[in-house]
Amino acid sequence: MIGGPGVTAADHRRRAYDMLDSACPDRGYALRWCEQAQVMYKADGDMKEARLLLRSALGCSRVADYASVYKAWIAMELHAGNVDAARGLFLEWGHRIYAGEDDSSVDFWCIFINFEVWNGGADRARALARAAAEACPSDPTIYAKSLKVELPWELAGKRNC
Repeated sequence: MIGGPGVTAADHRRRAYDMLDSACPDRGYALRWCEQAQVMYKADGDMKEARLLLRSALGCSRVADYASVYKAWIAMELHAGNVDAARGLFLEWGHRIYAGEDDSSVDFWCIFINFEVWNGGADRARALARAAAEACPSDPTIYAKSLKVELPWELAGKRNC
């Protein structure tokens, strides 16, 4: 029971979406698509139908919050063990940012760098951190993330000398 007697999780979720719709309609709409894709993934046990739904969400004119869709989709692909599919989604998201369709570049770079630290190894993470620093040269978050990625390997290399 969430929120008192007779209030279900569905009621709570509906109120949350109503609030999102009034404050940020694009995000509320995107999250509905993501939630349905997660339901499909859990029900089917594979990503086939969920991918179709998420691809449709990215093509829907009412979904302008691409970052929410990409984050949910990438998380689902990783949960399913599809690292290469997740990497492909990062690249696709990056193309949308460069095309001016999405303004979440700092968020994108930070999440992508973390992904490569865990799934791509030192060389990929370092190359991506450098690309992020070039793409957002004056952003302190990117600068800090780049240092955080570079520093451990730089220190490790100096200890071996």
